[in-house]
Amino acid sequence: MTPSRTHSLAVAALLTLPPFAPAQATGDDAKAAKPAAGDSAEAAVKKLSVAPGLQVDVWASEPLLINPVAFCFDEKGRAFVVETGRRRSSVPDIRRHDAWRIENLGLRSVEERIAFLKMKLPDAGPSGAADDLTDLNKDGRRDWHDLEVEGERIGLVVDSDGDGKADTASVFADGFKALATGTAAGVAASGGSVWFACIPDLWRFDGEKNGATEAQTKLLSGFGVHVAYGGHDMHGTKIGPDGRLYWTIADTGAHVTTREGKVIDNPDSGAVFRCNPDGTDMELFATGLRNPQSLAWNDVGDLFTGDNNADGGDAARWTHVVEGADYGWRIGWQFLPKLGAWNSEGMWHLDVDKT
Repeated sequence: MTPSRTHSLAVAALLTLPPFAPAQATGDDAKAAKPAAGDSAEAAVKKLSVAPGLQVDVWASEPLLINPVAFCFDEKGRAFVVETGRRRSSVPDIRRHDAWRIENLGLRSVEERIAFLKMKLPDAGPSGAADDLTDLNKDGRRDWHDLEVEGERIGLVVDSDGDGKADTASVFADGFKALATGTAAGVAASGGSVWFACIPDLWRFDGEKNGATEAQTKLLSGFGVHVAYGGHDMHGTKIGPDGRLYWTIADTGAHVTTREGKVIDNPDSGAVFRCNPDGTDMELFATGLRNPQSLAWNDVGDLFTGDNNADGGDAARWTHVVEGADYGWRIGWQFLPKLGAWNSEGMWHLDVDKT
């Protein structure tokens, strides 16, 4: 795998969605500009501006991939692309349901969230909170069953002839569409295994035949306690320099029983987790984040993540993630005037003298 191939797929992923101006898209409410009718991937590339010394090429575009959220390459140069079918239509966004907010803040587990959604979107629909749903299962009602039609999947995209452009694609794994399922947003590949972060579960896939996984294992479950802002998902699935699996979650929270029977309870803030590749020895690495995205290590092993701002006067942050640290955010700050103490006490501010 060469660096140029990595950059190329990143561009391809953006080109299957409306192009946007990165400088303007900083928070959860950032909106993308619609592309002109008939825009091709090649035409869209010409509209991109990159730093001196970088070149942009199209490695893959529709129909090889669609609605991508995350991707990674394995040692063979193949791309595993997380594709969403649920964003906006099958994952409830708390911003559309003001009346839910207080009860939602009290939820403590995924099981409670499932029961909550069934109560708020009952089989009897269509009325009230179900008005923003589409009758996706075509049964003449709008209710929680309509949230179990669209699914998430992982595509396997390959440059089979080595000419620098992808030419084949297959569905590596799919069927992730239960009521508790969020937007899939994390994938990592190493040594013939693939790890997949999709609320409420962390998965591992082993083996591949004819472009599809041969074995699927649910490693851990219990992620996504609250109905959250759209895009507040599990992200950043990476193999760390210590050989362990790391990933992030936003302030939708987690209440997880580990494979050893220990309960890890962090229901009200974003966090970074890690475990062994087989899911054992899961640990809560850091807490108090809002919507941490991907993860990156520097050459001496320091861990960093990008944390989205709350669109309330605070700034997006590039955060040095220290083991055991609490960075101060709680989901309740989001619904207080001017974000409460998050802003008034400068909880997100930089210590300029030491930064």
